[in-house]
Amino acid sequence: MFEGYYNKAMDEIEKKLGKKITPEQRRDTQRAFRDKKYDIVFPKGYALATLLSNLVEFYKIMAQMDWIIIRPPKNKAFISSDHPAFTFNPRPEGFWGSGIGLLALNCETIAILTPKLAIYLSQKHNPEGIRFTNGSAELVDSLNFRSSIVSSRFVLSHNEALLRRWVKKTKRFNHTQKLSNS
Repeated sequence: MFEGYYNKAMDEIEKKLGKKITPEQRRDTQRAFRDKKYDIVFPKGYALATLLSNLVEFYKIMAQMDWIIIRPPKNKAFISSDHPAFTFNPRPEGFWGSGIGLLALNCETIAILTPKLAIYLSQKHNPEGIRFTNGSAELVDSLNFRSSIVSSRFVLSHNEALLRRWVKKTKRFNHTQKLSNS
């Protein structure tokens, strides 16, 4: 849909193919994508091989990231949502930002495991492996803000007052509902 991105992608395809794509071929291809006039069919063997290859690549991406296990201070707790693991870009660059995927510049991936445990992943490679840290009150608030912002349907917490505070602060939902233990 964005001419600049489309032309850049087509230039890359030309390089990989080693031949020129005519302006007419570019227009036809763009029209096919825009009008969704295409089908993608993968042979079973190819799809399985691609899946396994992608798993290996995913492992490499995850292994090179900086992993930090965060524990909140005694008076703080994490909230979670219908998206307990999410990628967030706190410093998007330029008009279109810099993406939101695992490999995007500045992106951070957070997984809220329990009210007292979260995993933080970033692109800052750490050869030492996983680190454990006591998070500051400010960090816990930042992660709770992000958890609330990325939620689609609900946020949750073991503490109703904490939950109400974040719902009110981020104006994500009009109400909270107390869950019974039954």
